[in-house]
Amino acid sequence: MGCSSSAHDSPLPKEVWRHHVLSFRSPLLLQAIFAILLATFSLVAFGSVLRDVIDNGLNYAHPLNALVKLFLLALLLSFASFLRLLAVNKLGKKMAQDLQNLLCQKVMAQPYSSFEKHHLQDTMRHIHADISRIQTLVVDTIPSGFRNALIAGASLVSVFIISWHFAVCALGFSALVGLIIYTASKYARTHTKAYSQSERHTLNFIQDCLRGFVEIKSNNQETNTLKNLKELQKSEEQASLLQTKSRAIKVLIVMAVCFTFVIFLIFIGSRLVESGQLSSGELTSFIFFALLATLSLNSLSESTTKYIQAQLSWKTIQDVLNLPNPVIVPSTEGYTFHHHIQVKDLSFSYPSAPHVPIFKNLNLDLKKGEINCIVGLNGSGKSTLLKLLLGLYPINEGSITVDDHDLNTIPPKDLNSMMSYAPQNTFFFSGTILSNLLLVDPNATEQRIQKVLKLCHLNRVIQNFEEGLQTKINSDNVTLSSGQKQRLALARTILKEADVYLFDEPTNHLDKESETHLSKTFQKLKAEGKTLIVATHHFPLIVQSDWIHVIHQGECIQSGTPKSLGGKQGLYQALYEIEIDSKSHLF
Repeated sequence: MGCSSSAHDSPLPKEVWRHHVLSFRSPLLLQAIFAILLATFSLVAFGSVLRDVIDNGLNYAHPLNALVKLFLLALLLSFASFLRLLAVNKLGKKMAQDLQNLLCQKVMAQPYSSFEKHHLQDTMRHIHADISRIQTLVVDTIPSGFRNALIAGASLVSVFIISWHFAVCALGFSALVGLIIYTASKYARTHTKAYSQSERHTLNFIQDCLRGFVEIKSNNQETNTLKNLKELQKSEEQASLLQTKSRAIKVLIVMAVCFTFVIFLIFIGSRLVESGQLSSGELTSFIFFALLATLSLNSLSESTTKYIQAQLSWKTIQDVLNLPNPVIVPSTEGYTFHHHIQVKDLSFSYPSAPHVPIFKNLNLDLKKGEINCIVGLNGSGKSTLLKLLLGLYPINEGSITVDDHDLNTIPPKDLNSMMSYAPQNTFFFSGTILSNLLLVDPNATEQRIQKVLKLCHLNRVIQNFEEGLQTKINSDNVTLSSGQKQRLALARTILKEADVYLFDEPTNHLDKESETHLSKTFQKLKAEGKTLIVATHHFPLIVQSDWIHVIHQGECIQSGTPKSLGGKQGLYQALYEIEIDSKSHLF
């Protein structure tokens, strides 16, 4: 799906060119080319008929015939424009969809480590605007550029046919006109860009205010926030005024030089008409084609600017499409977890910070059918360990084995089927409660869903909603409280029929009653033969586990049952005493 080196100079990937833009088998492309050629022919024919009308109109036996010809050519030109717009818009839409599919396929195929390393989340958040610019390139810039080039070429040929020496003179003056228009356009574009940046700053500030609304209100910063907003709006207003002035000056200059050009042509042409070197019709036709060529060339320069902008957008898209294709390990049916997961001499650093070790010769033994709690200070690597168990990062030093099978050799689909994971911050897709639950198992029965909801103490909560499981939610939805969202995240994790359940700080946002209910749920999962690996600092949950592993400075410094570690000098006992001491100060 990536692009070859030949595509680097092009603001479109070769797949898109091949399937939609350069494929002469495409009816839409043929329709667009035919429409552009038809429009060019109509304009050239219009200029020629215009000359005949002026020179011979009064001598026609039926003078209205010439006017009818002009009218029909105008209709033909309008029809050609309609055909072109219809074809290129359909072509552009298909191209944008194809490009979106290529990008999504490439991103979805990437391992989590690559997704994080290349900041794909931020890139994909803004990729729609880049695709829109590429779509504009196909819908407007390329067809308009092709049309303007054909019209300019045909018009130049026509003026040379009418009078080559007059054409040479006119071209010299038109070059000066083009230079003036280009300079005025460049000046206007500079202020337009400045206004766009100022407008973006204001919009970003408003979005930040909405996201940080609680922080603003809780710190009484409403007045300062509005003051900062007014300053940004003032800057935006000034930039807008400069943009408006520059565009007005551009229009004034363009109109002035165009009229000057026409006056020049009329002045020189009238001399040639007086001397008999040109007819009145030829002069009119010459002026028509000269203006057509000048305006087409000016539009062509604007198309070049848009093409350059599209190239900048394409660089972002190309970075994604040029990501390496991961090696796909074939899935093996029926792989299940039987005995234990072992972490042997594991050393790990994040790819983004290779010189900051998270683990150094870490060793753990996590047995099937037990509740294993991973305990440690903040930043000790508890969450990282769960991600490594999921295979989200490659293991370069040491190993993680599942029943003596190296984790790196287990197909990702098999590993994902074996494990279910509840991260600290769960994302909810825009949809319903039911659609978010079914994300982990689309075939889950109503009976199992209700069982899991009851396990997570959610059944009554959902029954109180008017639409029940069909209640609309998303990550920013306020229908659910923080605690209810956490329980829904846990329910989604448990709904998946897995052998191993990974929980990262599962008691976050839970009240005492829900914490107690969660402990009972974990015991029920254990009774079903499930293996639980829980990263937590919550001691009421820890003391009910089967095995505790204490991680500190990249190593497992203590392992044992709650009973064996309780009262024993070490980090576990120190953390336990801190927990007890903090609670005693609350009462």
